[in-house]
Amino acid sequence: MKYAADLIQLDHVGDIGMSEMIGLMRLHVQEVARFTTLISQSLVLDQQQVEELMEDCNGYQVDATPFVEETGAGNYQFSPLGLFLLKGCAKVHDIGKPLFRSIYRLERGLTEEEFVRQKMHADLTRVIVRSLLLDTRYSWQTPEIVRLVADFAAAHQEKLDGTGYPDGKAGREIPLLGRLLAIADALSAIVNPRPYQAETPLATALEWLKRDRGSHFDEKLLDGAVAVLEQEDYSSQRFSGNWADEAGFTGDFNLLLGNACKVQWGGAELELLETTQEELSSMQNLLKEEGRSRNFSMR
Repeated sequence: MKYAADLIQLDHVGDIGMSEMIGLMRLHVQEVARFTTLISQSLVLDQQQVEELMEDCNGYQVDATPFVEETGAGNYQFSPLGLFLLKGCAKVHDIGKPLFRSIYRLERGLTEEEFVRQKMHADLTRVIVRSLLLDTRYSWQTPEIVRLVADFAAAHQEKLDGTGYPDGKAGREIPLLGRLLAIADALSAIVNPRPYQAETPLATALEWLKRDRGSHFDEKLLDGAVAVLEQEDYSSQRFSGNWADEAGFTGDFNLLLGNACKVQWGGAELELLETTQEELSSMQNLLKEEGRSRNFSMR
């Protein structure tokens, strides 16, 4: 099936990213993937939403037809391949966060400075996923799907009113799958425990999300997600490990970072990745701070 082999490889990359995350971040990514699948497998899409998805994918020369199935009466649902695409986006959406593990191991809320700093994770996620195109361990049948996943995953922090990040996109500028990920991401952040707070009941979390309907979240997607989740007997995962546990930057994840750092400003690799100088500078600075500096130049 078209795109399946590439999505399997991206799913594997998501596992690599999670292997390097401290317990709190790993739990969050697992739950975002869980919520994304739970919502999208029962979500009803209308003709307008399907057209939006088609337009989003066309921008990458990716055919969206295999990702949806018509159910009749002008309604659609995500196909098994579409669900796999969403799961892949969910699994890599925070792959830039291990570079902020010193922040996320803190057993308290973030300061304003720490919050602003960790916002770079969305840009870094985009860089790391795009850099897979330079990784000789992978053979991509459709490189465009890698760029698509990189951008759709990074869009999980955008808000409908344009006050999100990394690009400050608004409304339809945000890809439909990014708008859907934003709901799953926020829901996971609310319901799951933190070292400094207990988990929140799902019903309470859904009411909180409704408050941001039309400002943070897409109205139709949120309504559809709530309709699905209100029928679910859901309980958050219980995390019993060490909140500060970490595996370190080793093995495959180190190779991912190394590929991202091969890029030279103004070089052919940069054109391939469609990456900005600011994104690459952020990567370089963070790696230096982690004592993992790589040899790549900014021209």
